[in-house]
Amino acid sequence: MIYLKKLGLLLVLFLFIINISMAYESFMPSFAIGSDDNAYITWVTYNQDPDGIYYSKHSGVDGSPLVMEPFIVSEVNGAETPWVDVDSNGDSHVVWTEYSQDGLLFMLK
Repeated sequence: MIYLKKLGLLLVLFLFIINISMAYESFMPSFAIGSDDNAYITWVTYNQDPDGIYYSKHSGVDGSPLVMEPFIVSEVNGAETPWVDVDSNGDSHVVWTEYSQDGLLFMLK
């Protein structure tokens, strides 16, 4: 990440790849920047074991991972469209749909 902080403005340019392996299909990324300037990221990965939605958190200071390994939020085949947001308390929330479960909406705090 490249950070430019001037006059209270923060510009973040993501120059790193967050993925389990380049051999697998990863897509549908979503990210949010919290009030702590940390980056919260979710994405979908297919054709690996396990398939599903992954979550990671990176430092707003130097871009280093704050979650040692990206962890899986949902292992259901058909889990898609993750969305991450951060509330005023600094808690991250992830929502997604699972089409194999009749298009239900799920949430993890």
